[in-house]
Amino acid sequence: SEGACSKGATGMYKTVRGSAICESCPAHSNSLAKNGSVTACTCNAGAVNVNFARACGGASNAACSATQSTQFDTVPASTAVDGSIDTYFHTLCLSNQWWRVDFGQERHIELVRINNRVVGHFDTLGRLETSTIRVGNTDIYDANAVCAKINGSHDIYSVACNSIGRYLFVVIGTTGSHACLHFTELEAYGACTQC
Repeated sequence: SEGACSKGATGMYKTVRGSAICESCPAHSNSLAKNGSVTACTCNAGAVNVNFARACGGASNAACSATQSTQFDTVPASTAVDGSIDTYFHTLCLSNQWWRVDFGQERHIELVRINNRVVGHFDTLGRLETSTIRVGNTDIYDANAVCAKINGSHDIYSVACNSIGRYLFVVIGTTGSHACLHFTELEAYGACTQC
């Protein structure tokens, strides 16, 4: 399934909408296909990789709690962890807009993948440009360290993070009337780990 790999099944590193989303496979994994850049990785036998944004609650693959600074229309924060790239959340167009996922416990995050919203009015792809990803143990965004910066306008962002914390924030980097924060899905991974 998307966001998990075990016993040689294809994992979260794969081609989505024609874009390769990883340049190299993480520890305890290997490349299934390589053509300029890795288009598919798999955890080695006996290793697993979990999307922590969908690893809360009693059921496996249960979405963690998500919150956003403001809400535009009827598009809540939870749509960014619902497992679908066909839904999206949307904040109001104000400065300092953010989205947050609460993992429920401290997690070591190595890679963050964001599926951008590619359909809509104005420059929907460009709205994430210059945003930051923050991870830490406080539920106030600017009290947590920046683990990655988003650059450019892309369908999919796959960025190294290497941070530990209970909360992960995406904070918009722009201001003014186009400072709306929205994307379709966020995934947060540790490394493939040996069982």
